[in-house]
Amino acid sequence: MEFEQLKTDEHHWHWVVKFRHHRLVVHEPGKVLRIASDIIISLCYISGSMLFFQESMQTAGVWLFVMGSFQMLVRSVLRILGKIDWKQR
Repeated sequence: MEFEQLKTDEHHWHWVVKFRHHRLVVHEPGKVLRIASDIIISLCYISGSMLFFQESMQTAGVWLFVMGSFQMLVRSVLRILGKIDWKQR
């Protein structure tokens, strides 16, 4: 398995993972990572909600809610940082 990162222009990147006879090309990997993050957050909340049905599992449910909330915070901070352009005078 081989991995490479290709820059198509100033703002667009592609990830290419090469297997023996196949290639996996990920267009706009930043967007793919954001979608994957949303899926993980959703799974944390769904799992946490289901654990609340059993009293013995409620602590684990609370931790999944905390993890999902923390992921949402990190995601929002990264989105803000991505919109800020730091330049030297």
